[in-house]
Amino acid sequence: MNENKTVLVNQELKENQMERLKEVFSNYEFYTDYNQVSHLENVEIIIHWNKEMTDLWNQGKFPNLKWVQVISAGINSVPLTDFREKGIILSNASGIHKYTISEHV
Repeated sequence: MNENKTVLVNQELKENQMERLKEVFSNYEFYTDYNQVSHLENVEIIIHWNKEMTDLWNQGKFPNLKWVQVISAGINSVPLTDFREKGIILSNASGIHKYTISEHV
């Protein structure tokens, strides 16, 4: 087993955002495509949960997952019961558009 801790980014981020993440999590390897991750068991952080992540989760592919950052306010697609039982941190982007929406209205 490869011992490299991994961050899987399933959302296109701006270059400066990726640079900042890599700076903060400098001891992690970053991937933007789960098909390129040779050892999914090393994934500790996932940025943006989607159907593919649920499918892989159900197959037991993320045994060392510690944190999921959802890039939306909703968390309907996340296996909440499993995460709670395993102590996985879940954060979302609730409120990210509050000023834009209020200005639009």
